[in-house]
Amino acid sequence: MALTITHIFLVSLGTINLLVIFVILLRPYMRSITNVYMISLCLADFLYLANLTLVAATQLNGKSWPFGSFMCTAYHGTETTGKYIMKVQ
Repeated sequence: MALTITHIFLVSLGTINLLVIFVILLRPYMRSITNVYMISLCLADFLYLANLTLVAATQLNGKSWPFGSFMCTAYHGTETTGKYIMKVQ
């Protein structure tokens, strides 16, 4: 139960990354190369935390993937994308 509460807390904090992305994209004067890197980092963090929710649900399900093959493919794709985004910076 403590693991689930920790995951929920981390994901709720991670949604701040989406707010940062939207603020930078909506304000034309904030579009600089530094903020492009910040958007990339926020996107990678959000993808990681979104995937963390799926991992937590799998742990609670007895380490069995309950989401089907499409979500499995999407999970691995976003996990790889998030890792690649982090390595680029």
